[in-house]
Amino acid sequence: MNERRIARDLIIKVLEKGCFISDVISTLSGDVQKNGYIRRTLKGTCERKIELDCRINLVSKIKINKMHPEVRNTLRLGAYELLYMESIPQRATVNEMVNLIKHSKNAKAAGLVNALLRQVEEDSNKQGFDEYLKSLDTTGRLSAAYSIPQWLVSYYISVFGEKKSEEIFILKSYLLQRQRLS
Repeated sequence: MNERRIARDLIIKVLEKGCFISDVISTLSGDVQKNGYIRRTLKGTCERKIELDCRINLVSKIKINKMHPEVRNTLRLGAYELLYMESIPQRATVNEMVNLIKHSKNAKAAGLVNALLRQVEEDSNKQGFDEYLKSLDTTGRLSAAYSIPQWLVSYYISVFGEKKSEEIFILKSYLLQRQRLS
């Protein structure tokens, strides 16, 4: 069983085809359904989609929405692993994502996946994303930082104000992280 391929294919079902996470998990066999890696990466990648897309767009000449869904979601999965799964060596993540794309109909994109994931990794060490966030307006910054759609950020700000909205988003992120760890 290739966990990464399964996770990537499930991410495609959720992010590209509009399926619910609970529905795609329920279609899996018992062993796969209980697999911690698949569940964590599926949920985490979907929850962090906006942030992951911003990070990938920062290092790519080709915007993520212009990429083939298989390539785009392999990059999202790889970026999630690099940024949020410290127990997996970063070199292993990049290598596995490149192998995943090599064994697909988009094998020619292996070099792109390799280069972009290495740049995402380097950028996370240099804090380039933090500098990018500082250049955005409040709505854009909160949307990218906490992976919340801009329309929802705008709504929260109109109801609660900037400071309280950010506190709510920080709490949301904390609770999601705790949920994944349990």
